Formats: sequence, C-alpha cells, structure tokens
Amino acid sequence: PYTDRENITRYINRWNLKKKDPSLEMSPPEKPIVFVIEKTVPLRWRAAVKEGIEVWNKAFEKVGITGAIVVQQQTDDNEFANVDPEDARYNFFRWIVTGAG
Repeated sequence: PYTDRENITRYINRWNLKKKDPSLEMSPPEKPIVFVIEKTVPLRWRAAVKEGIEVWNKAFEKVGITGAIVVQQQTDDNEFANVDPEDARYNFFRWIVTGAG
C-alpha cells in the first residue's frame, strides 16, 4: 500500500563519535560531543540542566564509550562568551520563556 517515496529512511549524521582506543572495552571518545548551556538559563536550574544532559552518557556507555557528552556553561568571559546560540556548529541548550504552551 506504500510507494517507495513513503518508505524512505533518512538519517542525520551530526557527530562522528569514535573510541579513542578501540581495543578497550570502555574508552573515552576521540572527540566528545559538547553541549553548551546558554547564559540565559536561570542560575538555580543550571546544575539540574547539566545533570539531565549528562544522563545521556549512560546510553553511550552501552556501546563502550565513556564521557561521550561534555557539558559547558556559557559565561561572559569564557570561550563561548560571544558564540551565537543560533550557530549550528554548536549544541546549545537554551532557556526560552513564552506565553504559549
């Protein structure tokens, strides 16, 4: 009942995550995935947001990669100070408050 067009599977390849030492059962990655918490996230929630993002490391440990995701905080005086959260080269966690659900 489906056409070929309806059965196409598309993949997004954003990260090339490889073990630093493939001979080990558990190894850190060659280059971890970095998430940046935007400076607009309220101070009281930053630790919880960081912890929530880091939980994803458990999924990568099942395939033998430890510390696959690293979380950084954007501040006014670090390497991410002037990075635009809209820049697709970076993985930003943003805090957006709107009147809509």
